[in-house]
Amino acid sequence: MNELGELGRQSVWARIKGAVGWVWTVAGWLGAPQLAASFLIAAGSWAYGYLRKEPVVTLSMSAVSLFVALAYLSRLPVIARWMSSKPKARIWRHADTLALWHAACLLADIEPPAAMTGWLPTSDANAYYAVLALAVSAGELERVHMPGQQAMMDSNQPEPINFGTFVTRASLQNFARKRQFKAAFLE
Repeated sequence: MNELGELGRQSVWARIKGAVGWVWTVAGWLGAPQLAASFLIAAGSWAYGYLRKEPVVTLSMSAVSLFVALAYLSRLPVIARWMSSKPKARIWRHADTLALWHAACLLADIEPPAAMTGWLPTSDANAYYAVLALAVSAGELERVHMPGQQAMMDSNQPEPINFGTFVTRASLQNFARKRQFKAAFLE
């Protein structure tokens, strides 16, 4: 009887550990550490104001506002990733040349925005852009000169590398294979 009781306790303990592990996993997905930090900052702000004899209603409203703002800011990359749709690889496979910002977004597995606004939607896309720009400057990626582009440049000046720099699909495929980048639009 004592052995069965011990087995029952171990089974219950294993279930509790499993449930707690599952809760921590889900909490991590939901951003519990960022939310906890946001709450602590808001609570600290409230306590500081309370010690300074500020009105409690004003403190409470500002603490809630601060908590919500910090919670949104901490989740901004997740929200941006959620709002950006997956790229349509079956369509992008037909592009023979791509601007660096298109390629960076597609490598980051997000659909490029309709127009380049001067920033990329996620930090992954920014990182891929930096890698691609360095590869163009090192000659690892074949640069494509669009019609009329060279006429605007001074012949003595090196052509700048920017979001609008175009590269060939073939050189992107070779580069991705060499660097072991996986992207459906390059297959």
